[in-house]
Amino acid sequence: MRTVPAPVKAILGVATVVLVLVSLLGYFGDYRAAKSGGGSGEATRTPEPGAKPSGDTTGSGAGKVPTGQPKPTKTTVVVQIEGLNFRAEPEAGSMVIRGLAKGERLRWLATEGGWHKVEDSEGRVGWISSNKQYSTIQQ
Repeated sequence: MRTVPAPVKAILGVATVVLVLVSLLGYFGDYRAAKSGGGSGEATRTPEPGAKPSGDTTGSGAGKVPTGQPKPTKTTVVVQIEGLNFRAEPEAGSMVIRGLAKGERLRWLATEGGWHKVEDSEGRVGWISSNKQYSTIQQ
């Protein structure tokens, strides 16, 4: 049986510790950003086919509903769990804009493919799961 030299063991040990620390810091950094509403919260999105222009073509207000436009609905979505991800895109791996509080009410805009497109109280538009365990629609 062949033994591994001490310097190689030391290097592997340090590399393992560094890898674990980087992974943990990345995880907790993402969690804190989601809980505090970190990041810009402004994600760009390719318009859906047949979508009307939002009136902001500069990209500076991406993710926000322009002021002065009538709100199309008064339907709300109520968050059912603490920390529900409010995402930039309707995909599980999409950027998290922030974590939502249980009971938080959002303005419903659309539902497609298992996701609700919603607007929060600060005018940010994003996506949440439409699974009834996570969110429910109320008129």
